[in-house]
Amino acid sequence: PTGEGRRQPRESFECASPTSSVSEEHSFAIADRSLAAWRLVWCCERCHKPEEAQTRSSISGLVVEAGGAFTCFKKAKSFEAWIERGREPYALVCDGREIKPCLTALEASPARWPFLLAVLQPDPKLAARTARWAQDLPRQGLFCQVHVVADVGQLRSLVADARTAPFFSSAALPPRATFGGHGPNCMQ
Repeated sequence: PTGEGRRQPRESFECASPTSSVSEEHSFAIADRSLAAWRLVWCCERCHKPEEAQTRSSISGLVVEAGGAFTCFKKAKSFEAWIERGREPYALVCDGREIKPCLTALEASPARWPFLLAVLQPDPKLAARTARWAQDLPRQGLFCQVHVVADVGQLRSLVADARTAPFFSSAALPPRATFGGHGPNCMQ
């Protein structure tokens, strides 16, 4: 079958197209997505491309192992629409191109701040540039930690650490951050 609700046996993620208002669903290792305690959102311009299949699969695997659900978006615009309707705690992982527009979307929806914010950048030169940019965020009025990781292994460690933090439980989440505020990723 094709279209909305299409199921595939091995992939464990949900992808949304910026051209459609309804996301295309793929099977989850967690049979009922509502049972997932958290979600990892990957916003990457190339997330649907065949050359990203290994990365997508690796991220999906780490999320399933950690009891979460996985959603990927090509563009920050789709992420912005998602944060308006999302409910569970989430981690946001972006590529270098989508991090800035995603931060802008978060500024517009401070009640939906992620418990983890990371940039997945395997290219060492671009990773160094992104890390310098992230370190400069406080001078721009954004006091949030943006992790720059080179691979899914580093992302796995960040997710494991973040999930053990006291604010992880949705019942215990602190007030969310604004661009000058405070929250799980921010310091005043």
